[in-house]
Amino acid sequence: ILPQNEDTSAPFPRMVVFGDSLSDTGMLKRRLHVMPDPPYWMGRFSNGPIWIDYIEAMTDVAVQNHARGGAAITHHDHIPAETLLQRIKTSGQFFVTGSIGHQVEDFLERVLPDGRIRRAEETSFVIWAGANDYISKEPLSGVITTFLNSPDGRDGYRAVCDDAITALERDVRLLRDAGALRFVLIGLPDLGKTPIALQNDTYLQPGKVGDENHRRLELVRRLGRLAAYHNAQLAEMVERLEADLSPAQILLLSADRLLDHMAADSRGVDRASNLSLGFQLQPQQMVLEDDADRRTLHRACYSGSYLGSEDSSLVCPNEARSLFWDVVHPTTYAHCWYAWFFTRALAREGWMQEPPGPAEHRRWCQMVADRTLGSDRTEWTLAGE
Repeated sequence: ILPQNEDTSAPFPRMVVFGDSLSDTGMLKRRLHVMPDPPYWMGRFSNGPIWIDYIEAMTDVAVQNHARGGAAITHHDHIPAETLLQRIKTSGQFFVTGSIGHQVEDFLERVLPDGRIRRAEETSFVIWAGANDYISKEPLSGVITTFLNSPDGRDGYRAVCDDAITALERDVRLLRDAGALRFVLIGLPDLGKTPIALQNDTYLQPGKVGDENHRRLELVRRLGRLAAYHNAQLAEMVERLEADLSPAQILLLSADRLLDHMAADSRGVDRASNLSLGFQLQPQQMVLEDDADRRTLHRACYSGSYLGSEDSSLVCPNEARSLFWDVVHPTTYAHCWYAWFFTRALAREGWMQEPPGPAEHRRWCQMVADRTLGSDRTEWTLAGE
């Protein structure tokens, strides 16, 4: 329990992050040494800095990052019986290394000298994960069909989601038992809006065969329902924990709403100026349409593997302003905007300082993307420094 003179609404100087490849700043690369390789940037699962890098650069917050590419919320015990290298080559984007629970337990056992969090009122614990619990089904013929078409069955996504939310609740409670007071949980982006929906060729829609356009649209819709179910269960969990873990505070941020802003190059970020976010989306867009639905999806900019390539033809010409780098990961330009949206949301709660205005931030994002993807891919600084 906090002493009376300690304020949980004051800006915090430290952030501890648990998560997967969306937040990995090189942990998996340091472990495996073979991936991700260029044109992936410095062990990130993107073509440049990711949202954590941007937050560190634009604020005074010190980040301690435990996120590792491939991590799921629930633990996956083993890799299928292929060689490790072949597994990476064939489906590296679904390579699983441990769980969020492992990251939390490692933090509690190895980082904390006595299992207790010091100065907890100054630390935010961020958890962003979940996609790997679901997309690990994607490359396996037949599994994805049962997983999506029979959501209430034993092998359907609702059972997987329920297990994931249960595991995530356990992780939050472990951190709270160690003294944590501030939590930031980030929801799942709609997987149906990612390029994974365009590259999949194993899902079979119910009732129809041979209609590729309808098959893809049905996959998009069902992936959307999966993400919506996950986010609804996550919201219920947050509501439950807020009642149980007082005086701890839990903020729930929507990655899906932010993706919608970016996918539309949204004008909603700054109503006063009707500002565009500065993406160049059209070259990577693909429209799917049937009698009942019309969706604009976005292709991946990079079409190679996590093992990297020197073939420049595998990278799209609008790399610096595209939305998705590969089939599931945002570009560095998108990550820059994720950082701004997250920082603004936390600032409204009094947990961080207000970020620069959107027009200034857009100029900075453009400068960083251009500099990172230019002749010097290792040096970048906050504009004006």
